[in-house]
Amino acid sequence: MSEKINIFSDQWVEIVFQNKNKQYGAYDMRKSSSKRHAIALSVAVGFFLIAILSPILIKELAENSRDSDQTVRTLTKINLDKPKDKEIPKPLTPPPPPIRNTIKFVPPVITKDELVPEDEKPIINEEIVKTNTAISTADVKGGTDEPIPIVAQVAEVEEPFAVVEQMPEFDGGERALMNFVNANIRYPSIALENGVSGMVIVRFVVDKEGRVSNGTVLRGIGSGCDEEALRIIKKMPPWKPGKQGGRAVPVWFTLPIRFTLAQ
Repeated sequence: MSEKINIFSDQWVEIVFQNKNKQYGAYDMRKSSSKRHAIALSVAVGFFLIAILSPILIKELAENSRDSDQTVRTLTKINLDKPKDKEIPKPLTPPPPPIRNTIKFVPPVITKDELVPEDEKPIINEEIVKTNTAISTADVKGGTDEPIPIVAQVAEVEEPFAVVEQMPEFDGGERALMNFVNANIRYPSIALENGVSGMVIVRFVVDKEGRVSNGTVLRGIGSGCDEEALRIIKKMPPWKPGKQGGRAVPVWFTLPIRFTLAQ
């Protein structure tokens, strides 16, 4: 047996598998191992060289691309100087407005009666001066000279009360009020589509005759529910008016209206 055996040759494989079953798969694998090692080594060396040289190649390509566009561009100088032989015309001043004939106002001067000529004195009807008849534009019946007094009547507006001794009441009581609201209310379609529900608080005035007016929304939920609550208020029949000190007075009344979706 030789002392020096090349491990990349097939001799060591023959020595290892001498007097052994060479039909086993290990023999073929050992036989071709040197070839596989050579291929793996060459591939590893190739990847190593690519990893080392790629930054240098990328840098060279970038410098070449920068140097390729070095065209010298010369900007032409534009002469912005104004021509000396031409002057900018001055704006023309508008002509003055035409002169109109005017009459100067002279304040009147009071002159003594003896200095006024006879033909310039005013004509005075002595009959009108001597009579005691009073001239008036008023048409007075009955032959009296006294003017007819004109009396302007201004209706007093009474401010509504917030709380009174006897509050206004719907005809039939609270139960009848709820039945009226439930029978006349219409759930807005926008509120139905968006699933809006809740309570709208409205405020209105019940006047001395029991009429309902000045409906306002104190707290709303939108989607058409506020407008529907005001429509119900306007549709209400007359109430029993509130009383303070035994007499009917206008009173503010607050009513909550609940909008509930059917389950």
